[in-house]
Amino acid sequence: MIEIKSINDGEVFAAYNVATLVGIDLSNEELEGADLRDANLSHADLSYTNLSHADLRGANLSHANLSHADLSHADLRGANLSGAILDYVKISIDPLSSKIAIDYLEKSKPWWSCE
Repeated sequence: MIEIKSINDGEVFAAYNVATLVGIDLSNEELEGADLRDANLSHADLSYTNLSHADLRGANLSHANLSHADLSHADLRGANLSGAILDYVKISIDPLSSKIAIDYLEKSKPWWSCE
């Protein structure tokens, strides 16, 4: 079971069985600060989702649609992004903690490009 809690008061506002996350539609959701460590989100629709400050360590995001998602300050260490759609993803870097860093990904560039 993965619980998604409010970053402000810690109140649980969504809970998912891990098995149900494959291919799930979480587009346009407000998942700021969500704890999604080791979640299998392969083939999930996370487009336009706010995942800022989310813990995605070890998450399987392969073939997930992350277009226009906000991943600023998300922890993506060990996450699998193979085949993921990363058009216009917003990601920020914290060089001191070695988090992945990209700001305003452009559609025409590979996902690892930075401006």
